[in-house]
Amino acid sequence: MTTLSAALIKPRRSASITLLFLLCTSSALAFDQAQLGYVKKQFMRFDLSNANLIAAELYGANLKGANLEAAKLQRANLNRANLQGANLSMSNLQKAELKRANLQGADFQGAKLTEVNLSEANLECANLDGANLKDANQIGALIEGTIICNTTMPDGSVSYSGC
Repeated sequence: MTTLSAALIKPRRSASITLLFLLCTSSALAFDQAQLGYVKKQFMRFDLSNANLIAAELYGANLKGANLEAAKLQRANLNRANLQGANLSMSNLQKAELKRANLQGADFQGAKLTEVNLSEANLECANLDGANLKDANQIGALIEGTIICNTTMPDGSVSYSGC
């Protein structure tokens, strides 16, 4: 497992460089709590489109308003993450963990959400147009105002209720 020193993460003006470094290194990174807190803040409103974040450990990350279009997030841990208003269209979140995540107003248009854990997540006003939720766990999820059109539901049926 790779460990980063605090010196690699401290400079605020180089947040983009730090993020690029994190995305280019192995997915097996270890951070102490102070480092992790700093890194989590850097993702807010970032353009992470097409990023390879497979099995990323993003528990509690603030990704509010981030562009994650077509990102590879299979098996990522996004439990308790804030993805409010984030663009996740066409991204692959297969088997990702999003328990208690804030997904309010997020765009999942055409996203692959198969076998994802959305238990107790806030999906209010999220756009699930064309998304695939087959075998997803939605127990306790808040879905008021969610756009469901041409959406593959957890049971495999396709819903056009919100078109």
